[in-house]
This record gives sequence, C-alpha cells and structure tokens, in this order.
Amino acid sequence: VVCPEGKQGAFVIPDSVNEIGMRAFQECRKLTSVKVPEGVTVLPDAAFFNCTNLDNIRLPSTLVTIGNSTFSNCSNLKSISLPVSLTAIEYSAFNSTGLSDVCYEGTQEQWNDIAIDSGNGTLENATKHFGHAYGAPSWTWAQDHSSAEATFICTACGDEKTVVDNVIDSLTVDATCSAVGYTDYTAEVEFGGQTFSK
Repeated sequence: VVCPEGKQGAFVIPDSVNEIGMRAFQECRKLTSVKVPEGVTVLPDAAFFNCTNLDNIRLPSTLVTIGNSTFSNCSNLKSISLPVSLTAIEYSAFNSTGLSDVCYEGTQEQWNDIAIDSGNGTLENATKHFGHAYGAPSWTWAQDHSSAEATFICTACGDEKTVVDNVIDSLTVDATCSAVGYTDYTAEVEFGGQTFSK
C-alpha cells in the first residue's frame, strides 16, 4: 500500500493489506493519524519518514520489525504504543520525533530483549509505561441492537481496543393499562480476563 496522493487527516489502511511498501507514506505531511491493520509484521525503511503532522499511529499486535528511519522527522509524534510482538527497532527509526511517552504492552524484561539500533535517542529517553491500564469501557450499540462494541482506552497512553459482542440478551416487558412496555438489551464482552456487561 502507498499513501493516496493528497491524503490528509486520518487514514485507516484496509484490513486486506498485509504489507506496506518502503517509503509508502514518506512526506505525507498532512496525515495526522494512521491505523495499521493486523497481519502487518514489518514497517519498512522510511515508511512514515517526514510525516511532520502525524501525531497518532495505531500498530498491530503482529508487528515484529520497525525499519530504518520509519518515523524519522515525525516531529508531532509525542507518544506511541508498541506491541509485545516487536523484536527489532532499526537505525534511526524514531530519530527527530517528539516522542516523550512509550506504552509497551509487555514487561520491562521483554522490552530489554528488543534489538534497538543506534539513532533512537528520543525513543530511549522517552518515559516507558509497561503493560496497559484500561479503564471501564464505553459502549456503542448498533441501531437495531443486534450488536454492541465495547471500547477500552489505556489511561497511560490512550491505546484503544474494541471488542464486539454479537450475542445480545433481551428482555421485553409488555405494555399494560398503567405502564409503557419496553425491551431491555444486555451485551457482555470478555477483555483482559474480566467480563463487562451493559
């Protein structure tokens, strides 16, 4: 995939994409947010080089390698969430970014095992948050109440995870002469070893 010419604002890379080309988004200075789909394992060299307005990048849990100069000169990138699958961050991947906070899904020991090449001073000096601290979810219902989405946001780094529930319980109370009838819907999701319902 390559960045559509003139694209600005947020861009969601389609779920069907599992490979991003070298320099695919280079110099896309009007991009502010990009979501990389699950299945992508490598962000190649200079993939987001000089995307100076990029301030939000959502990476997949399948990511293994961040290539040379991938986010170099992304001066507006202040924080990033990195998956536990990551094993290599190559030369100057985060050179000249505004990075001050890194949320890493694994432990400090796992972080220490990542091969981080030189030229990544802003990454090395950023404050690290290990694991996520997700709060209670916000819920969004489908208009016909056939499904509900629970969105969890990490209080440390803003990382978002959405879980969809397609099994909805409902209880209908019929109207009477003195009361209005209604249907009460309940959705339940599992997340982080806990059950949440709405």
